[in-house]
Amino acid sequence: MPSARPTQASASSGPRKERSSLCPPPEARPPTATAGLTAQLYNWARREGRGKDIDSNVEYILPSGAARSPDASWVLQSRLATLTPKQKKEFLPLCPDRVVELRPPTDRLPRVQAKMREWMDNGVKLGWLIDPTTRTVYVYRPGRNDGTAG
Repeated sequence: MPSARPTQASASSGPRKERSSLCPPPEARPPTATAGLTAQLYNWARREGRGKDIDSNVEYILPSGAARSPDASWVLQSRLATLTPKQKKEFLPLCPDRVVELRPPTDRLPRVQAKMREWMDNGVKLGWLIDPTTRTVYVYRPGRNDGTAG
């Protein structure tokens, strides 16, 4: 992978406007931020040659049974080759080898760190949590899933 450094509603306002806690508002994470992240992972995966880069449109069914979708991920080709064509068209029943999460400004750091620990507990080999606000990258590895800031 590339190296990294460090509702309101009123009766007179018409339809009720609410913010969902499931999906952050569009301004929370600019599309260019995730697009740039995905592009870098794509370029690295092509040079590296052993795995497939996967964007946030793919959802994984983790060993814990949870369904999750990271901002970007990478899986060894050899692991993808074990899946049936039907499995490849649905939610992937495996945990990616590497994940990258970009902290949206609407999420508190402890919440996103807990999400990274969940990835690690399910088998991720390398995780990056990128916090653009503080310009910090937290690196997660098996056995050290405390997220060492780098």
